Amino acid sequence: MRKGNQNITNKKILFGIWNAFNLKRKKQFLIINFLILISGFAETISIATIVPLISFLTEPQNIINNNYAKPLIIYFSIQNTKELIVPITIIFIISVLIAGFIRTYTLWIISRFSAAVGSDFSANSYRNNLYQPYSVNLTRNSSDVIALNSLEINSVVNTITSSLKAFLSIV
Repeated sequence: MRKGNQNITNKKILFGIWNAFNLKRKKQFLIINFLILISGFAETISIATIVPLISFLTEPQNIINNNYAKPLIIYFSIQNTKELIVPITIIFIISVLIAGFIRTYTLWIISRFSAAVGSDFSANSYRNNLYQPYSVNLTRNSSDVIALNSLEINSVVNTITSSLKAFLSIV
């Protein structure tokens, strides 16, 4: 895409958005990325807990003979396989609930972050337009400036939201 004499690439746009963030937003962005990684880890654990559940449901004796499960079976003094169904099911349900909660919380944080970025960009944009010289303000149609700012800022916010949600889904 060409604008004037400059080539504008996606890389330049992303770095421009990053440079427009204040220090607080940059820290929040890094925290959100860390939270996304935690969410991915929690979902991996919840998926991994389905293997023992299915394994137990298909062949309960394999759990009793498993070297990793033996210390827990001895510690909880479990005598037969019927006593294992409840703990294994509870562990699976808890891991799925925790992963779901973390993912929902991460999506909520992403939405709040995007809204805050939009608010910051809007405030800076309107401030920059208001502090233009009087002669510039006389030649502009203020409704066109407001409409253009709203469209562009909405586009940036949607891009940030979509990118973070895509990263969350990939992880």
